[in-house]
Amino acid sequence: MSTDLTARPGPVPAGAGPGRVLGLSTPHLRTTADADATAARLAAVPGVPAGTLVATTWVVGPPRHLALVVLAPSGTSLPDALVADLLAAAGATGPDDAVAARAAGGDADRVVVLPGAEHLVGVLDVGELLRRSALDVVVGLGGLVVPDDAVVDTRGHVRPRLAGGQLVLDVQPARDGRWVPFESPVHRACCSAH
Repeated sequence: MSTDLTARPGPVPAGAGPGRVLGLSTPHLRTTADADATAARLAAVPGVPAGTLVATTWVVGPPRHLALVVLAPSGTSLPDALVADLLAAAGATGPDDAVAARAAGGDADRVVVLPGAEHLVGVLDVGELLRRSALDVVVGLGGLVVPDDAVVDTRGHVRPRLAGGQLVLDVQPARDGRWVPFESPVHRACCSAH
């Protein structure tokens, strides 16, 4: 999938519709690392429109697992043949309408594939993060909007959330006045005893 920031997803309007949003039932995905690898495979499926987002969301279960959602940009759609290819690439048991409905409303937990993500490597200021990608805003813990001149060390791992149709990168303070994405690039099981 090539980077085309003119095909930014922009706000995802409520009721974005079944032609643009596909939830995938993937009960075999139990870790974010597995989900990230699957999301990358989905983005590489021939025919996926430029500017498409691929996100993950937790499903309580049973079993507790990660589901995937594919959000095509405005003015594009996901034809039936492409949907079949996406289901196969994800190893999905079928579409997941509940996941699709949540994403169509403008919300998803972790966006793994987004336009410009390949340019979000290293130490960049917030303004550059926003210019290089489809990110809409960078927010610190507690909801603080981080200024454009603040420095973020991406650690090569940027996983924004989709909130109200906007791509929001949550960051936390780090050393030397810098910020880092809230999600660490090192995947650790969290709350695995629950």
